[in-house]
Amino acid sequence: MNKKIIFLSMVALMGYYTSQAQEVGVFFAPHFSKTYGDNNAGTSAVVGNGFNVGVGYGQYLNKNFSIHIEPSYSQYYTQSRMESFNGSLKAVDRDNDAFILRYKGGQVKEKVTLKQLNIPLMLQYETAGESVRFFVKSGVSYSLHLEDALARTKMGSLSTSGYYSEYDIELHGPHFVGFGDFSGTTKNNEIELKNRWAYVAEIGVKQLMSDKSSLYVGMYFDIGLNNLAKEGTTEEGVSTSLVGYDRDLENPLIINSNLQSNLGKMTYKNYNLGIKLKYSFNINKTKKRNNILD
Repeated sequence: MNKKIIFLSMVALMGYYTSQAQEVGVFFAPHFSKTYGDNNAGTSAVVGNGFNVGVGYGQYLNKNFSIHIEPSYSQYYTQSRMESFNGSLKAVDRDNDAFILRYKGGQVKEKVTLKQLNIPLMLQYETAGESVRFFVKSGVSYSLHLEDALARTKMGSLSTSGYYSEYDIELHGPHFVGFGDFSGTTKNNEIELKNRWAYVAEIGVKQLMSDKSSLYVGMYFDIGLNNLAKEGTTEEGVSTSLVGYDRDLENPLIINSNLQSNLGKMTYKNYNLGIKLKYSFNINKTKKRNNILD
């Protein structure tokens, strides 16, 4: 008997909400992106940009409140700079001679491009109005990476040398063994990141175009809640310094990304701020349902 009552209650509740107004829409949202968080690696964040494009579904609870889910595809990039760096690491050359690779440089620029599938769930409040309404919306979003992030790292200046303690000599060449001036070198690295959780919010104006369609224009903001950088994923034996060395490569000098070389030293979070345009359609079937939006 209790199960029957619960079942009938659920059916009645579902019938009530499906009798309320519903809408579907498409949207486009260009935005600026920037990283934030703890940074002990000597890098500074620079503003990047990107866009979101997606579809949305809204279920009205009453004439003011509604729940929205808006899956979207996003592509954007963040940027960082490093004024100067230096370091050294132990290595072995092609003749099996051990040496210390010394390097220094500066004006490092890095651009990290991300492609994500975003799944936000939000609660919206809108004011009453015959043609123009104001709205505010907030909630949480979960983002899946569609592919590994691509980090493009450019060295403004970079010089390397090899110190052989056995002979007490430091070599600054030749170039093909990884010693010398490598200023202007650019390297692309793929980076595996964690999926992203974010708090999202919007505020703006809803223009009723007709009884069946509306145009939303607003500002939106989302801020990442978790560190995207994965720690401890580097293969054993592979250098995580900004500059590395592998004698088995045709060009033995390795350029890692700032993000790869600073695991544990920096937090990779980002926030986005932009403008959002959405065109929506009411999918009510009766006049009674249309009155929910009035």
